[in-house]
Amino acid sequence: MINYDTRSLAEGIITVIEFDFLVTKRSDVLLSIVQAGQTTITFRGDNTTYLADLTFDSVLGGGIVTLVTALTAAQTIYIDLDVQEPDQPNVFRVVNNYLTSFRAIEQALDYVVTAIQTLARRSENSVKMPRHISPYDFDPELPEDIFDVTYADYFPVINDTGDGWKISAESLTSLAAQAAAALASQVAALASQVAAAVSAAAALASQLAAAVSAAAALVSETNAAASAAAAALSAGGLTGTISIDNFSGDDVTTIFNLSVNPTSENNTDVFIDGVYQQKNTYTVVGTVLTFSEAPPLGVNNIEVKMSAIIFGVPSDDSVSTVKLQDGAVSSAKMIKNVRSVTGTDTGLVTDDVILADPTGASFVFTMPAAGTVPAGQPLVIKSITTGGNYVRLQGDGAELLDGDNIYPTDLLTQDSTTWIPNGSNWHRIA
Repeated sequence: MINYDTRSLAEGIITVIEFDFLVTKRSDVLLSIVQAGQTTITFRGDNTTYLADLTFDSVLGGGIVTLVTALTAAQTIYIDLDVQEPDQPNVFRVVNNYLTSFRAIEQALDYVVTAIQTLARRSENSVKMPRHISPYDFDPELPEDIFDVTYADYFPVINDTGDGWKISAESLTSLAAQAAAALASQVAALASQVAAAVSAAAALASQLAAAVSAAAALVSETNAAASAAAAALSAGGLTGTISIDNFSGDDVTTIFNLSVNPTSENNTDVFIDGVYQQKNTYTVVGTVLTFSEAPPLGVNNIEVKMSAIIFGVPSDDSVSTVKLQDGAVSSAKMIKNVRSVTGTDTGLVTDDVILADPTGASFVFTMPAAGTVPAGQPLVIKSITTGGNYVRLQGDGAELLDGDNIYPTDLLTQDSTTWIPNGSNWHRIA
């Protein structure tokens, strides 16, 4: 990216000048007004003496400089990117915060790039002196003007050869290689820090996503439990976990009607004039409370507190196989749909057991379509004849029974067989 611009405006009228490079703040723009080859005025973009305004686009690059006074015919203005000493903690403050936006990271990286470009420009335009010369002995007033050195592809260097300090030329290629190596090292270090920050942010994002998922699952379970509790309360007749009724005794009445059904006196606490009553002094049947002795005369001197133990009832289709203990569901606990047939018939999806009676005559029983019966659901077929007739099994349409459309072995007296479907055909398992 070009990070400098030069304008020569001789008409002495125009005060608005555009530049194309990217800056992140006004003070990073360095302006120099030169007259007759000598720098006369140097100032930064936040100067208000020579600048009426300076605007820039920190995303796409480019900006506009507005001078207070137009340049004269002999003046040239140089507009350069000159980032001041980078404040590294400030540069990476947003990067180290894992929750920062990608836009903030992009702005930080833009600032690093412009800082590197400024260092490169400074390296290109600097004056060097040999390492053995002490900087404290160096006189900045040179005997030769640096502008007089015009070596192509060479860099001006101060040395002490000959009579006094002189400007000589050093290969720009060598200096550029040194600067490039140093910059590459700095860029690699910065890239490593940015990569570490991005990796940490990604890990944190993954943890947050897992936490959000777990929270959502917990909310779902809590809602389900609340719904089950509400259903249980509704079924028990209670509007809450505790309900209180008050009555007035008259020294005669022993029977009082409760507002809800506590299901048992064990779910009640009764107080007369603030004194707790033992369970053996009253009974509860449904919503009827009966005292063994009539409570004394008083206004609302009888208090009945009712509570219920809530047992959660799973909703339909909510209990999975993994929730059942192995062997907990026996054949005796499974409802079987048993159907008797005495002649040619076709199985139904709801059939679990077929009791076939060919006493009158042998007949064919067609299995239900395998695709309509849940895969793995067994179908038991038993011949209950005592004579010599048989029951012959065949598949629905072109469906097969252990590879044959018509099963080759007929069911004779008291024979039984068990089959399961796989979605397209039937297989014998017993």
